[in-house]
Amino acid sequence: GPAIAKASLARLLADWVWSERDSGSPKNQLFTDRAKEAEDLLRHCLTIQLTSSDAVWRKADLHSRLGSALLAVVVADPALSGEDRHAKLTEAESLLLQSRDSLLKAAPVDIKYQRDGLTRLVRLYEAWQKPDRVAEWRKKLEDLR
Repeated sequence: GPAIAKASLARLLADWVWSERDSGSPKNQLFTDRAKEAEDLLRHCLTIQLTSSDAVWRKADLHSRLGSALLAVVVADPALSGEDRHAKLTEAESLLLQSRDSLLKAAPVDIKYQRDGLTRLVRLYEAWQKPDRVAEWRKKLEDLR
């Protein structure tokens, strides 16, 4: 339905912002707007999704995608204050870890969703400059393959 289409668009926007973060092109308003659009779309999808009877893993995937969108806002918005940046990273971490736990309990879940969640955790800790956590989650990602 429309929620799935919105969630797919939001994922593409967040992944695009992430892939362009180190491209050398100056950060412009377009990056920030797309990242914020991804966050808004996913927050809306969650309000729809959480009132439906969809499978647990779908909700977990939306939480993971929202965590990724929050990370996109952090890397895209140069005007974000240190406090706001920390708040978004903390919320993203909570969403991504919660999603990971839910996906592990909701077996069987397609390995693609598990891989996406682990990749997002690696990205989070790269952006947050927490090398020990990057190594920990990168190892889990490698072990999944």
